Amino acid sequence: MLQCCWNCSGIIKIFFLQIFIFSLIIQHVNADCSYVPVLSGITPLQTFGETNKRYLPQVLDCRKACAAETTFTCTGFLWPAEGGDCYLYDKMNLALDIFRNNQNSYVMYVRVCDGAPTPSVGFCEFVQNITNVAAVTSSISVSPGIATESSCREFCIAQYQGVQCNAYVVSPDTKMLSQCVLYSAVPTGLTTGTSNLYVKTCRPPPVSCTYTPWSAWGTCTATCTKTRNRTVAAQATVGGAPCLTTEMTGSSSCTESPCVLTTTTAKPMTTTPSGPGNGGITPTSSGGTGGGATTTGGPPRDTPCAYTDWTGWGTCNSQCLQTSTRTPLTGSAAACSNTSSTNLSQVCSGGACTTTGGNGGTGSATTSAPVPETGCRFYDIDPQSKPSTLGFKAVGAQASCSSKCAAETSFKCEAYATTGPGGPCVLHGAVDSPTNVVLMSSWYLQDLNCKVN
Repeated sequence: MLQCCWNCSGIIKIFFLQIFIFSLIIQHVNADCSYVPVLSGITPLQTFGETNKRYLPQVLDCRKACAAETTFTCTGFLWPAEGGDCYLYDKMNLALDIFRNNQNSYVMYVRVCDGAPTPSVGFCEFVQNITNVAAVTSSISVSPGIATESSCREFCIAQYQGVQCNAYVVSPDTKMLSQCVLYSAVPTGLTTGTSNLYVKTCRPPPVSCTYTPWSAWGTCTATCTKTRNRTVAAQATVGGAPCLTTEMTGSSSCTESPCVLTTTTAKPMTTTPSGPGNGGITPTSSGGTGGGATTTGGPPRDTPCAYTDWTGWGTCNSQCLQTSTRTPLTGSAAACSNTSSTNLSQVCSGGACTTTGGNGGTGSATTSAPVPETGCRFYDIDPQSKPSTLGFKAVGAQASCSSKCAAETSFKCEAYATTGPGGPCVLHGAVDSPTNVVLMSSWYLQDLNCKVN
């Protein structure tokens, strides 16, 4: 009898444990999350404590890209105000120093779930502290060489050669290059010269754009959607999230009249993940009665979303990208609103994407996925410079020079020179030689190890 009671007690414990675990799973699945803007002017060439990061060029909706990311759980992203290149992150440690400046257009978005308040995040910037001083080297300093003020700032943010940079000295003249010296502590006793001292200054959280309360939801339309709106109440202060049109309109699926859903005698079609040329539509049984009945009012049964086949890949454009599309065929708004994107893109070769090889011949652009740019950026360089004796290769126009560098197999690519996406690309080994600079040059050198000299 005691044994029986013990077994019963164990069964009861397991039963309630299963219920508890199941409730946690349900809570996780049903978590209501959104991405909210918190800061503006953020430079993407800094780290936020992430383990995984992904760069996506020219994205129309970075929110959707973050939510749809499958290689890691995206919890935040950087994206210019409503259009442009998108950087996805699995983690954003908001306790770290987050650097901004007015020359950057990137807005930081973070994930907020289950009605949690929007995090209040401060930022750091480098401000002019003393003018007309001379750069001096000491035990607390290191110099990456001559640079513009913007390049010197990037070296400082990237902690060049491991220096916990808190200040730098460089000329403020945008038409003049000068020695850039980074300091782990703010230097004192500087002599007179032509440069300025810039010191890291951290600010309290700014005020982001505020909006009026949401309006009431509008009438449910025939397409089974409803919208609500709000307007700007007050503009953001410096560094705060700007006022964005994407934050002023909200939409949701609905089932009230006059929402009309039609069920036909044909079996519903649901899509399976596939790419162009793989069909993409598979008939499945709905378990319903069919019969062509039309239902109006009340909560209609969600009909699985069906799509057309993916179109073939489009022509490779001058940016070395091609696209494929599909469109919804049938299905309820609720079902279709939770499906994957109707657009795919990939890096390609051929077509308008024609490159010039290192020997003057014509080749194809890289087909590898875009790789985030890391390390330090050195502006106004002479493209004829040979900063490395350990490898050199001109690979012509590339949609992503960073991807071409990562894919190089003939030597270890640790730096590259380019004018930007779609521009010419020159790969280099580890930097071990001086880099020449030219005023007003459109080229920059990306050094993965931050050792430009």
